[in-house]
Amino acid sequence: MRRATGLTDERLASLYQADGFGGEKTMRAKVIRELIDEIRALRHELENRHLATGQQGMERPP
Repeated sequence: MRRATGLTDERLASLYQADGFGGEKTMRAKVIRELIDEIRALRHELENRHLATGQQGMERPP
C-alpha cells in the first residue's frame, strides 16, 4: 500500500524553485531547500530498500 502524501515530486520541485519565499538569500529559503533535499533522499532510500526486498510501492515503515 502506497503512503498518501500531499507533497508530490512535482510539488516539491515547485517549492524548491519558487521565488516567493525569498530566493537563495533568506534562511527560510535555505531551510526549505534543505528539507526538500532530505525528503527526496529519504524517498530514494526507501524506494531502493523496497526494490531490494521485492516489495511493491512505498509503505509506511513499522
